[in-house]
Amino acid sequence: MKIFIVNAAGEPARVCWTMARANQVARELETAGNCETKITSVEIDNLCIPLREYYNFRGYKFPDTVQAFLFLASEIGELSDRIVTGQSDEWVRNHPEAKHSNLKPEIGDVLMMLTALCSAEYGSTDPIDCMIEKWSAKGFSAD
Repeated sequence: MKIFIVNAAGEPARVCWTMARANQVARELETAGNCETKITSVEIDNLCIPLREYYNFRGYKFPDTVQAFLFLASEIGELSDRIVTGQSDEWVRNHPEAKHSNLKPEIGDVLMMLTALCSAEYGSTDPIDCMIEKWSAKGFSAD
């Protein structure tokens, strides 16, 4: 699968599913900020392959569907806890050191366990495949 990344100075990178959308985003950024943009295409492999390699690297047993779902629920809980903990300075849960922590590791864990769930249930199908299949069923094409 190919995605397109639009970069502009001083702006966060924007990820687009189609080149047409990437060109539109680039034009909008150039017009709004009077800056130059760069579009890079990136080929994304199936997420299941590197995930299984990671499990092998760590010496983990790959979970079955039920285990992967339960791990996913646990990781969503951890992400929720980080978000709730960051809402107020008076609110402290289990890890006060996580008060202003980065959500990226928790989001990564959620994606990892969602990918494990897909892989355990469907083999080489990853969450992106599932999302695109759902979009197609609703009449939307990401091409």
